[in-house]
Amino acid sequence: MLTAIVSWTVARKQIEEKNYDLKAANPNAKADEDRRTPGQLLDLIEAKGREVAEAIAELRKLDR
Repeated sequence: MLTAIVSWTVARKQIEEKNYDLKAANPNAKADEDRRTPGQLLDLIEAKGREVAEAIAELRKLDR
């Protein structure tokens, strides 16, 4: 394989020997944790359920 003096080409064997981590994930990123309480989540689910019910009611009116 021909390579220039300055090259980004690295042999697979060298990568495996050095045990490089080539995953696309950022190991320094902080995990996003949902800190809402179960009660808050239930409130949100109920509110979204009401929105869906209202939208369905509007669609049913158009279907008549």
